[in-house]
Amino acid sequence: MLPQGEDNFKIGIIDLPAFYIDFNAWRDRDPDFRSSSKDVEDILNQFKLANVDAVIVDLRGNSGGSLYEANKLTGLFVSSGPTLQVKESNGDIRPWGDARATQVWKKPMAVMVDRYSASASEIFAGAIQDYQRGLIYRA
Repeated sequence: MLPQGEDNFKIGIIDLPAFYIDFNAWRDRDPDFRSSSKDVEDILNQFKLANVDAVIVDLRGNSGGSLYEANKLTGLFVSSGPTLQVKESNGDIRPWGDARATQVWKKPMAVMVDRYSASASEIFAGAIQDYQRGLIYRA
């Protein structure tokens, strides 16, 4: 909920064109590996320092990418719980999420998607919607 009685709000916008990760650096345990979730976490921490009131995550045109990153990014906005369910080859259904997630952003948020948002972006937007964590705007 945005502050009541105020006329001006600071809205932070995060334009995320893909869910990316440098798997080679991650596998080699390089602490400085590049990933969308690490970059977004840095942006969210900057927004907190700047007293931003709400965030818009713009996934329009985001055709997806790393499922691992979609899960990690969800954990920045949702404290814990499954992001999706995986049906294994033997028929078992297993929830998949980050039990150690640390919710970085607790203020209001929205996610923008369009017909070109696919794969990992749909999973992220769906989790935000399912947990009633933010608004989803379909352009």
